[in-house]
Amino acid sequence: MKLHVLFPLHFKTQRISYTCWHLSVNMDAETMPTEIHVPSFSNVPHKRLFRTLPGNQLWRLIAKANRDLVTRTTEKVFLSRVQKGDVVYLWTNISDQLIEDLKEKEVLIIKEKINSLKIDSIRILNDVYERAGMKTDVGLSREEAEAELRQFDLIDHIFVANPIAEQGFYAQGIPREKILSSSYGWDPARFGNFENDKPKESPFILAFLGVSMLRKGVDLLLEAWKRANVEGQLMLIGTVDEEIRQLCSDLLNREDVTVTGWLENPASALAKADVFAFPTHEEGGPLVTYEAMGLGLPVLTSPYGAGAVARHEKDGYVIDPYSIDEWAEAIVKLAGDRDLRENFAQNAKKQADEFTWQKVGARRREQVLSVLKS
Repeated sequence: MKLHVLFPLHFKTQRISYTCWHLSVNMDAETMPTEIHVPSFSNVPHKRLFRTLPGNQLWRLIAKANRDLVTRTTEKVFLSRVQKGDVVYLWTNISDQLIEDLKEKEVLIIKEKINSLKIDSIRILNDVYERAGMKTDVGLSREEAEAELRQFDLIDHIFVANPIAEQGFYAQGIPREKILSSSYGWDPARFGNFENDKPKESPFILAFLGVSMLRKGVDLLLEAWKRANVEGQLMLIGTVDEEIRQLCSDLLNREDVTVTGWLENPASALAKADVFAFPTHEEGGPLVTYEAMGLGLPVLTSPYGAGAVARHEKDGYVIDPYSIDEWAEAIVKLAGDRDLRENFAQNAKKQADEFTWQKVGARRREQVLSVLKS
């Protein structure tokens, strides 16, 4: 029996590729050897990697011109490698035809659901844009959402990495026994010998990491920071979307707000922070939360941003992003109480140590083996 992973996108450095890679590699074991299928032209070295397309220049041109052809070819090659009794683990967009063909092969089909159900994403993001008074453009259609639900009817199990997102599956009538409750994780090696040795007398810094956008609640964070009126800096690590620049130009131009722009490795910026903030409205398993906690930062986040890792009043505060006054009060508490921050930081670091990719992958492997035995 093998575990066959299908990731039908080009392996680059995006977080989705990074997540799939680390989970798949760490699920590999003698009890369930893993073969990772990618239509990739990169030279990612691993004994389990199987490239479904040749890496010549012709195929590179074809991939740019016709992504549908690449997807169909990848699925066809993938199907030829799968044998009866195997387990298939599917990522991102997969055709209905592939799932039907896999059902005929009598294999166990598991799908990764990275974010919320599409039907929930549409509802949440429509509300976000309406509240902000901006034109709604969530990039998803009702037809896509309904097609996703029909596809899940054919799939045996679904990995869901966020407890809040998981509730949406049950609300849509998806049986609980289909759901494999899980998490995402983090890689300590990504940050080297990171140490948060910020001088005690330095000003308070609240840090956000990611693209500053409406979906991630940065407009609300900026407002909460203004209401908190504490001495220190709000540091936005990453780029700022035009929608936030339009909506929050006055708040972005405050002297106590800093925008770093995109950073190759944000560890040096996070080393200056006292608290990590992430007020996102809709997320899968926010890797930035796992990483910030792993680096020893207390968190101030939304329920979606907490993922499966952050705990309210243990690792920091988990607060509804629209409760702006509560966010402001939490900022005041955290800015004014070093002992509270240090207690949260110690808890956060200890909690994150249980969510390295190695441990998360091993737990997922045991879940799959358990399903096979049942």
